[in-house]
Amino acid sequence: MKCRYVAGTIVFITSAKLISTLAYIDFRSVTDGIPHDEYPTTASTRTTTAPEPVPTLAHFDPYLMGGFRNQHMRFVAFVAHAVDRNISQILLPSLRWLAHYNSPNSIRHDLLFDVRYWNARAAELGLPVLVDYDPGVLEGIYQMQNESDRVGKSSARVEAVPCWNVSSGLFSGLDEAVLRHPKTNIRRIEVLEMIGQGEENGIYAHCRCGLEDAAAHYNCTIRAQGRFTRLIPHGGLKGNGRLWNEYMSLQRRRGSASEMVTIHNQSVPIYPDHVHVERAIFELLRPSKYLSVALEGALGKAMRNTSADCAHGRGCEIDDGPTPRVLALHPRVEPEMLGHRCARFMESNLTRVFERCEHFTPFLDAENDDGESMRGYRFNLVFIAVSAGQVLQQADRQDDLGLITNQNRDAFLHAREYGLFGRNRMGIPIFESGIDSAANVKFPPTSSHGDLEGGASSQFVSPESLGVLELVASIINFFTAVKADIFVGVRGSSFSTDVFSVRYYQHKNLGRLENYIIGPDGIHQLHGPPPPHSCN
Repeated sequence: MKCRYVAGTIVFITSAKLISTLAYIDFRSVTDGIPHDEYPTTASTRTTTAPEPVPTLAHFDPYLMGGFRNQHMRFVAFVAHAVDRNISQILLPSLRWLAHYNSPNSIRHDLLFDVRYWNARAAELGLPVLVDYDPGVLEGIYQMQNESDRVGKSSARVEAVPCWNVSSGLFSGLDEAVLRHPKTNIRRIEVLEMIGQGEENGIYAHCRCGLEDAAAHYNCTIRAQGRFTRLIPHGGLKGNGRLWNEYMSLQRRRGSASEMVTIHNQSVPIYPDHVHVERAIFELLRPSKYLSVALEGALGKAMRNTSADCAHGRGCEIDDGPTPRVLALHPRVEPEMLGHRCARFMESNLTRVFERCEHFTPFLDAENDDGESMRGYRFNLVFIAVSAGQVLQQADRQDDLGLITNQNRDAFLHAREYGLFGRNRMGIPIFESGIDSAANVKFPPTSSHGDLEGGASSQFVSPESLGVLELVASIINFFTAVKADIFVGVRGSSFSTDVFSVRYYQHKNLGRLENYIIGPDGIHQLHGPPPPHSCN
């Protein structure tokens, strides 16, 4: 069998006789990729999630794996896979975010992030749009020329079979009971090998027909009685997974070598920009309207609490102006990180973290120095991005790890009570956004897999009832830090690294970027994008 391109279609020829014209897909769009750092030239606006009859990338795992930012890395790799192959659509219901490491609970992408904003700017930045599942558009039957002149239409004898199960939110034929069982370790299962199975008569066999090779795809669909799907499965595989390895490949493509430049008479390292697809995602991935309400409320609540402290006679460092200057601090001192190999890049003692911030000259503001017990600072409200539940745990162990855990607990409780740098009087007020704000988020009625249900009279549901409270808290913490006037983070944390990155690409044209890295050797300003995330 030979195949050749004819005006954007694939024509299969055997013995000089036309067998079938597969007009539904141009295989060049799947195989001829463009570099990640090449800028797009198209700029049309898309406001709908209705799919077009074109190849559509679908995530076959039941959810992205890892913590919030590690899931984000895999999401970047997934989108990059589509960009490399010129695939213009991603199946929205296939994107699900995991609650946390040891939980089978997950939530739909569109409940967490603003899909309308993404689709409106996707073409402008060269990214695929996110679309809903419509079997009438994404599934079909090939018609042989001797049966009908129509192409891609259903015949009377063979019906199209949906390759996506809207009830389970998985590829048809995948065993939901296994993949979503609390004790199932997805890292040990080859989910891709399960696609196309599940029925004795093989009606889902075409769901795994590959698109990389035109002849193989044709033979696969013929064996499936001509059924085809426009869904292209892609996902993790065992261990850290293919998406993690693909993301690491993106970082190698970006490079890690820094260039030394002189800024304010100091020689500082400047790291390479991220590849284009990741830069674009940093710009497009915004919180959904459900989370945005919580984000806006977090700062307002902090200001109200501070005003209440002032009313009760406690010290108050908030100016009378309507908008405070916020410093966001991500110290990463949770007990589970203290023994991690990345911890060597971090200051593990929270008291020393606070002291370094207190005495760091660029944070001081001489005009607001009262000359007495309290220095003046360029910020008057501090957001601390920590997992309070972990930091406040009392350690029973008597070794160094137990000692520093309890010291950090005491330092955190003191900052809660007296503010940052507070001693005999109230210091700079602090607030924590995550869990409290996440508890107030109201999602539309959903099933266990996030499919919208009910009418206007239905009750809203909370992240806690869906089992995703910690995930939502992490996202709120992340975007609260992104919006701060000043951010202090750490090296070796994917959370800090991505906050640095998003702030750099979103703020660099606004002239209000201030990123700092704190570690065992002090605080240093980060100019340009951060170095690639690594513990090496």
